[in-house]
Amino acid sequence: MVPTLIDEKELDTEWAELILEALKTGISVDEIRDFFNQSA
Repeated sequence: MVPTLIDEKELDTEWAELILEALKTGISVDEIRDFFNQSA
């Protein structure tokens, strides 16, 4: 069974929503950036 690919536009929208939600909860842009840099 081949997994269904997620539409790239949908994925970008989901990432944008996650980042906006993080900002709303008080997580700074620098903290978000650090998180992604540690994950790479």
